Amino acid sequence: ENCDEVASRMHINTRLLNRAKSLALRFHTGGDRPVKKNKVIAAACICIACRSLGLGRSIKEFVQTGLVKKRELGYYIKEVSKFIRVPTQGASPDMLLARYANRLNATHETLCLARCMSSCIEGLSMLGGRSPHSVVALVLYVALRVVEPARGMPLKHISLMVGIASNTSGHCLDILKGKHA
Repeated sequence: ENCDEVASRMHINTRLLNRAKSLALRFHTGGDRPVKKNKVIAAACICIACRSLGLGRSIKEFVQTGLVKKRELGYYIKEVSKFIRVPTQGASPDMLLARYANRLNATHETLCLARCMSSCIEGLSMLGGRSPHSVVALVLYVALRVVEPARGMPLKHISLMVGIASNTSGHCLDILKGKHA
């Protein structure tokens, strides 16, 4: 029931919901652990299912549902994944790019350029461990300016849509301009 509630607030499809429910069932039947926070565990299972299937859902999106807190969700993702032995990794910029490009109504060419730039930035460690959201905001901004210059979308608008401060993405842009022009 908690998985259904979180999934309905996040518009999760049935296939992903069924995967999350099977993970939650494995967690609940796997031992004699006291379960206190069922909604957080449900959100953690959905997040683990998203990451194991390579879908771009970030912890911020789960927090925006209003059902979980960021710190609790991060803790339970680690605990649940260890307990049911499902390895997870954090959301990468490549996982998040399509989602945010879709929100901006970007063209396919813009998305392709943004993916290429993201992989180059990661491969060359140009931004040195910055948040994936910072990288997403930066590459979408640059790709939109190159492919769709008529839109004139400011970096501040993209940063707010991605969920980071505009000065954070501005700082990343300054790093790229200064060091890797």
